[in-house]
Amino acid sequence: MVARSQPRWQTPDWKRDLAQAFTRPAELLDHLGLAPSLAAGSDGAARQFPLLVPRGFADLMEPGNADDPLLRQVLPLARETAVATGYVADPVADTAASIAPGLLQKYAHRALLITTGACAVHCRYCFRRHFPYGAEARRGGPGAAVAALAARPDIDEAILSGGDPLMLDDSALADLVGALGDIPHLKRLRLHTRLPVVLPSRVTTALCALLADCRLETIVVVHANHPAELGDAAAAALRSLGERRLPLLNQSVLLRGVNDCIHVMKALVHGLLKIRVRPYYLYQCDLVHGAGHFRTPVAVGIEIIEALRGHTSGFAVPTFVVDAPGGGGKVPLMPNYLLSQSADRVVVRNFEGLITAYAQPDTYERHDPSRCASCRARAGAGVEDEQEGVAALLSGQERAIVPEGYAASHQRLTRIRWAPIKAALAGQDDER
Repeated sequence: MVARSQPRWQTPDWKRDLAQAFTRPAELLDHLGLAPSLAAGSDGAARQFPLLVPRGFADLMEPGNADDPLLRQVLPLARETAVATGYVADPVADTAASIAPGLLQKYAHRALLITTGACAVHCRYCFRRHFPYGAEARRGGPGAAVAALAARPDIDEAILSGGDPLMLDDSALADLVGALGDIPHLKRLRLHTRLPVVLPSRVTTALCALLADCRLETIVVVHANHPAELGDAAAAALRSLGERRLPLLNQSVLLRGVNDCIHVMKALVHGLLKIRVRPYYLYQCDLVHGAGHFRTPVAVGIEIIEALRGHTSGFAVPTFVVDAPGGGGKVPLMPNYLLSQSADRVVVRNFEGLITAYAQPDTYERHDPSRCASCRARAGAGVEDEQEGVAALLSGQERAIVPEGYAASHQRLTRIRWAPIKAALAGQDDER
């Protein structure tokens, strides 16, 4: 009998690892030596958002510890199905930010591609746990998003998200990255992924080469919430990416019972720096339905930043942000270090509480665009610098920010009081 030759193509290790992931709460709890009663009543939560945990990630959990911070992130609980006031399915208004099938834009000059709805781990606090991935795929998928980007010369940065873009196999990812690289006005590619942390086998030599060889400046943003997630395999995967000179950033979510501790967060940022990953963002947990038990007061995040500042390197301190509800975007929050200011000095406080006065310059000539080579070059190329919000007020492009419906709600003002405001908004000088 003639022996059959081995098939030329074999399932990649990372896909085999994913196929062996835990998908039943009882199985995961048994693996950790924990009572199945810990997941009692969680069937509804698991139906809404199934459990998925790679075995390698589960092996980083402490056996017998029901409060393990990694386990808390992934174990479905009955409380997820409770209806709570203020919690919604789309807390950051992703659907309202859609500008094309699979393409979201909330900020100028950059847009986000929903590459897939799949992830390697189902984090229970995920702000897109209710996102209509199936509907987006039916609308056109990544191809439609790439076409829309090609038609938008004002966008110079593409962000690959999902789901998780590294759930695409190398062939599909190479096609997508290549198509984006062919768009002349794109300069940067940002890839947001949790796989190097939860499924390190996905980071192969071929993947590193694929990302490093892209025409676009490519930045990899990973997601680790606790120092225990930075096991040997994850550290090796991240070092492999770093060795290809790919900038590595990390974003975390502030989670009750996981990392709402100054010492835990300091260990996390130091662990990241050890493997050349820079702490980037610390997010306040979003108001997404099912994640209320993870949220902390904003003050906890401020306290953590206060404790990190001055007690570790400045580049180890992430920016604490709230993703404003309704699509308002990321709002940075920090301790109040600027206490007061006058025309000739400011009063500041340092991380130890020392309050000092800092002198302002006696004279200052504001930046003159007509004498600036960069500004003249942009003007010569027909590029208009349009500012928004407070920046537009400071640059003189706008004289006021007027909320929608402001005039109607202020009809009680007398005509004499309202006339100067109308004149100012119209750019007229009020001589009275």
